Amino acid sequence: MTPDSILQHHQDWKDIRSAPNAVVPYGDYDGGDLVLWQAKCILELRPSDALLFMGSLICHGNTKITRGVRNSVNLFTHKSIIDWIKRNPSPSILKKRKGGQ
Repeated sequence: MTPDSILQHHQDWKDIRSAPNAVVPYGDYDGGDLVLWQAKCILELRPSDALLFMGSLICHGNTKITRGVRNSVNLFTHKSIIDWIKRNPSPSILKKRKGGQ
């Protein structure tokens, strides 16, 4: 995200509701704080901080970046992967190899 970027507030409706999101920002920046709307909370995350939160339940976004460039690693579990596993209960990638390996 660049100094003119603001992540509009949103909820991750297509993520599973039982697993948290993880966000890990990096870069040389000021601003870009994480806003958790229902919690009425603004969190200043610095490079290499990690935060787990329920993105499917909590509306969130970022404030404006005032200097530099802020990047982040964002981890989540989308509903579609769970739906795929339900449709394919024994996918070959999950089967044990012969010989217990």
